[in-house]
Amino acid sequence: MSKLIVYLFYTIIILSSVLPALSIEPFSAVGFALASGLGYKYFDTIKLNTYCKFKECCNSDVIPHDILSLKNKLDSKLFGQHIAQEKVFKAIASHYENIEDSKKPLVMTFHGTQGTGKNFVASMIAEAVFEKGIKSEHFHMFHGSQYSDSSKVFEHKREIREKIEDAVLKCPYSMFVFDEVDKCPQGIFNGITSLLDHHTLIRGKDLKKSIFIFLTNFGGEEITKILHHLMYKDAFFRHQAKLHHFEETIRIGSYNKEGGLKETELIKAAVIDFYIPFLPLEEKHVVECIKEEFKSCLGFNPKQEVIDEILKYIGFNTVTKFAHTGCKTVYAKVLVECTS
Repeated sequence: MSKLIVYLFYTIIILSSVLPALSIEPFSAVGFALASGLGYKYFDTIKLNTYCKFKECCNSDVIPHDILSLKNKLDSKLFGQHIAQEKVFKAIASHYENIEDSKKPLVMTFHGTQGTGKNFVASMIAEAVFEKGIKSEHFHMFHGSQYSDSSKVFEHKREIREKIEDAVLKCPYSMFVFDEVDKCPQGIFNGITSLLDHHTLIRGKDLKKSIFIFLTNFGGEEITKILHHLMYKDAFFRHQAKLHHFEETIRIGSYNKEGGLKETELIKAAVIDFYIPFLPLEEKHVVECIKEEFKSCLGFNPKQEVIDEILKYIGFNTVTKFAHTGCKTVYAKVLVECTS
C-alpha cells in the first residue's frame, strides 16, 4: 500500500504541472491519478519515464557506476600518481562489485601537497559514478573553510551529520567529499564516525553503498621526505614506491597534527579503509599536465619553447627537484597562451 501512495503522489505532482496547460481542473487531475492507481505495480517503470525525466532520481540511468571510464581517465589524465591510480581504481571497483554484500561505506583519505591531483581524482570518481558528475544532486562537497570556526564545532557536527542522513535517505549511492580537512577544527568528524562503521542504518536505509572521501594537505611533507629518501638514498625508481611505504606515516601524522583529523574517532575506530598518498611531482609530470591542458583548449601539443616558457613560472625544490605546487597553476598559465 505504501508504494501505491508514493505512486499516486508522483502522479499528482506530474499531472499538476502538465494538465493546467491543457485546461484540466486540479480535481480532475487528482481523480485521474486515483484512477490510474491500478497501474501502481508498474510504479518503477512509470516513475522512470515520467518523474525521472524531470528530476534526478536514484537509479542506474543516472548512477551508471562506469568503472571502466574511471580507469581510462586515471590512466590517461593523472600524472605521477601510480599508487593513487592503482589503489583508488581497485577500491572503487571492489566497492561496486561487492556492494550488496558490503558491511560499510567506502571511506578514503587523500593526502598530498598542492597540485598533486586530490580534487581531480575525486571529480573523476564522481564523473564515473554519476551521469551529471559533480553537478549531481547525489554528490556532496563540504569545504573545510566553511567549518573552520572552532567555537561552533557542536553546530558543525550536527549540520554535517544531518546533511549526510538526508542525502542517504534520498539516495543510498550518495558520494561525500570533504575538502580542506586540515582547515577544520579538531573533533568535527566525531559526529559521523558511527555512520561510517559497520552495519549502520538510518531509518532503515543502509550507508554501505555510499562513498566518503577526505582531502587534506596533511602528510604532504612526510610523503615528500619518504619519496625523496626512497629515490635518492635507497636507489628506488619512483614506480617502485608502494602504499605501505606511506600509509602508516600518514595515519599517525594525521592523528597528531592540528586540524580535522587530530585525535579523530575516524582513525581511532579504524573506519578509514585507505590512506592514499599523492606524490610530489617532478618536472616531467608537470610537462604532461601542460600538454594535456593545451590539448584540451587547442587540440594539439604545444611547441617545446612554449612548454619551456611556462616551466619558468613553476617553482621546483632545488634539493628534491619536486614542484612546489605541482600542476595547480598550470591551467591558468596555459589558458593565457590559448587565448593570446
